[in-house]
Amino acid sequence: MNCSKCGAKTSKAAVFCSSCGKKLPAAAKSPKTQKTVNLMAHEIRVPYASGPFEMIELGDGPFELAANSIEAKNANAAFDPSIPPMDGDLVPLDCVWSWARHPGDFSDDPNRYRHIDEKFVAMGTLQGRTYGEIFAIVGKPMLSESDGEFTVCAWGRSGFMSYWNLILQFDKYGVCVMIGHETGR
Repeated sequence: MNCSKCGAKTSKAAVFCSSCGKKLPAAAKSPKTQKTVNLMAHEIRVPYASGPFEMIELGDGPFELAANSIEAKNANAAFDPSIPPMDGDLVPLDCVWSWARHPGDFSDDPNRYRHIDEKFVAMGTLQGRTYGEIFAIVGKPMLSESDGEFTVCAWGRSGFMSYWNLILQFDKYGVCVMIGHETGR
């Protein structure tokens, strides 16, 4: 069977294309009973940056998968969210790294700047960076709130006639999902 999005060859038991991440149509069940497993999104491993995965559409699961599918075989494979993955690594389906790449090394040295807003600018792309990377440069946030799935952190500074703040959202693995809000004057 081939993926309808990218044309890559996929196994009949696969739920997601291992090349582009597109959810594949459910395979027709054979007349004999096919063994299945139920897995949650955090148990399913997919290739790094193979998305886009529509998590809103997919939900957290459980997903009924063929017991012999690649996703079932790779379920709960080792994953260390403190280390950015490399091509070919497997990451949880509900991790930012399932659809976004780590931005790599900083193009500028953020530590050479004095103000926190300058440090954030020097870091470049924040989406895909770990909380640990950001914390090491700008320090602990002023505010951090978590619901168990996502954590929202706020950093800021104020001075005479000026202010600046930034709110970042992280997934449950500590990987930056997005900039929630930025203001400055």
